[in-house]
Amino acid sequence: MAKHEVFVSKVDPVRERIPERSVVLTPRNPGWNDFGNQVAATISIKGVGDKFLSLDAFVVVLSDSPDKTLRHSFSGWVSELQAQTTERLIPAKFDERVFLTLLDDDKSYRELAGWCESLEERFSILLAIGDICLARVHSFVSEGTLEKVLEDDTFTLGVLRTGSAYRAFAKGPRYVARAVIPWSTDARANIKVDVLLNGFQAPHVTTLAFTGAQSMVSDRVQVLIGKNGTGKSQLLRQLIGSLALRADTSGQTVFLDTPNADFSAAAAEWKALPNSVLVFSTDHEDLLPRSVRLDAPLDYWYFSFASQTEQMSSVASAAMPLGRAVLDLIRDDSLLNGARRFQIFENIVDPVLPLSVIHLPLKRFPKKVSGAIKDVDGHLWIPLSAVPSGEQALLYLASAVDLTRDLALIDSEMRPFPPSSGQRVYLKFAALSLCAISQASLIILDEPETHLHPNFISEFMSLLHDLLTATNSIALVATHSPYVVREVPTSCVHVVSRESDTPSIGSVHLKTLGASVSSISDAVFGDAAATKFHRKVAVALSRQGKKASTNEAGRVSWLLENFGEELNAEMLSTIRFLMSSDSQSDSAEEQDA
Repeated sequence: MAKHEVFVSKVDPVRERIPERSVVLTPRNPGWNDFGNQVAATISIKGVGDKFLSLDAFVVVLSDSPDKTLRHSFSGWVSELQAQTTERLIPAKFDERVFLTLLDDDKSYRELAGWCESLEERFSILLAIGDICLARVHSFVSEGTLEKVLEDDTFTLGVLRTGSAYRAFAKGPRYVARAVIPWSTDARANIKVDVLLNGFQAPHVTTLAFTGAQSMVSDRVQVLIGKNGTGKSQLLRQLIGSLALRADTSGQTVFLDTPNADFSAAAAEWKALPNSVLVFSTDHEDLLPRSVRLDAPLDYWYFSFASQTEQMSSVASAAMPLGRAVLDLIRDDSLLNGARRFQIFENIVDPVLPLSVIHLPLKRFPKKVSGAIKDVDGHLWIPLSAVPSGEQALLYLASAVDLTRDLALIDSEMRPFPPSSGQRVYLKFAALSLCAISQASLIILDEPETHLHPNFISEFMSLLHDLLTATNSIALVATHSPYVVREVPTSCVHVVSRESDTPSIGSVHLKTLGASVSSISDAVFGDAAATKFHRKVAVALSRQGKKASTNEAGRVSWLLENFGEELNAEMLSTIRFLMSSDSQSDSAEEQDA
């Protein structure tokens, strides 16, 4: 395909006069400035025939001065060029030493992707205008030039002033190369599953149903619970593969670490494809795909609760530490249920881990910002409790964040200290999920309870419910934990079991929401080893009690004196019942146990 020509014009061009396969950059609102910078622009794109697209953007012009990276005014530069010619459309072939651009919103990148007839056309347009997001993915601009541009006040204050512009910078690379699938407004649609997994002679068959029944708790969280070896994680893997193949019909390998032959599009029926898929795993050795091809339609994010850094699926070489995720939350002004993402983050994290001890790493002391500190090793930080609310101060802070280091917990003596495993998992999930999720997403969680105290599980599930409701998203959770099950309605619980090599997925005959852990364990696992063990303990203690006293009152006194502080009321009640039974019943209990 022929490359696109690029022009600049002082006034909006007449559409009919723009040559085919051309782009025109025009100053927008030249009377307005963003902290002294005039960088707003309109991009007019002419395709073949009558095909036309207009997008808002920002254009930064590089300065000839050795002590200044960027000029303050795009409109001033265009006026200088216009004064030298009578042409309305002034040729301005892209050169990294002249100008760079950024579209005004991540939605604009998606709109451009949908408008273009091919990936080649999209690349040609973005290359013609010197797009910064494309430069971050394909490195057609020298690293030194790009770094200077991104740290210049004209960029940080002028271009990135609005939350939408920051989203374009942070999330635009997701749409630079990716094929576009139809946008969903709600991921809440039944999923029919029918897939034969390795190690089984029959398929796993079920429907993950969203009933729509009125409830205090939504049905957006669907839980798969069962013993080890029943195929829960394999099932999640196949659902991911099914989504990927349904989204991408090109025949190209979707995942960089897993061949397409491992999956089947028919493994599940999806009424609507989610806009994003976020996978959270606690196992270094899991078989879930890690990353997708750069231009794959599926917007796929894989995060490990066990690893120290995270990987962005959209830019395969770019690490995404928690510091970057929190910075994105701070700058993103889009609302979820009427609240900004960072506000939600503050509300859910502060009760678990005070914001005053969570610190963002800094490259330098930011202008107009107070509260930054040096730790005992001389590194610069700012506590999240000191994040400013003023617009200009917030912009200066964002430009000073050091993305090569991660968040840290720092005490009052300026000494970093490690979080607990539960705090780390909770903090990671809160920051990364709020940062990456989009409308109508699918979140997949493989055994999230692994590093969580039971109290954290309740907080974790509450966060998950709120996040899904705010974004019209859904979640699939594979777990062994009754603590997870008790946080969802019965209709959302799917018990995965196997008899020899034949699997089954059924419902649980118990009102799970708020039920006791022991009741859920009995209902889900039946004669599980844990149940057998505590019954054996109860039988053994009841025998000792019978030997300790010949009457029931004496046996109860013996039990309470020796084990009252150690055993819960339910266990004590069971032992008391066994001690009051005759020897024949005792023998039967032992066999049942």
